[in-house]
Amino acid sequence: MSMYPWLDTLWQGFTAHPERLPHALLLEGARGIGKRDFALALAAAWLCERPGSDGHACGQCRACHWFAQGSHPDFRLLEPFAGEDEDAEAEEGASRKKREISIAQVRALHDFVNLSSHCAGRRAVVLHPAETLNPAAANALLKT
Repeated sequence: MSMYPWLDTLWQGFTAHPERLPHALLLEGARGIGKRDFALALAAAWLCERPGSDGHACGQCRACHWFAQGSHPDFRLLEPFAGEDEDAEAEEGASRKKREISIAQVRALHDFVNLSSHCAGRRAVVLHPAETLNPAAANALLKT
């Protein structure tokens, strides 16, 4: 099963030896090539209780169900989000994202990374896109 054929080699490189993965990965590339989807698939595989021989998440275990529902206790997705103070367009129901990941979002991660994991000792955080961290949030992330 391949999400994006152009990312197969990268996927095989990461999943061939999962025990050798570093504590953090920075995925960079052209806009629209599937970096976010790749990161989410990698996080799902990392948290899966029974990953397949190809390294992908099984989609059947308890962890995969939690991940699919967006409620895995060992996973956090940090993205800019629309807050209450958005303009009239957002109030009319359009889901427009803010331009920055705030320091409050990063500080909320502090408890997550400092507590023990719920399942199997693994945790994953996908921060997308990293360039939207405001300077204060970037500094707070470095301290975490």
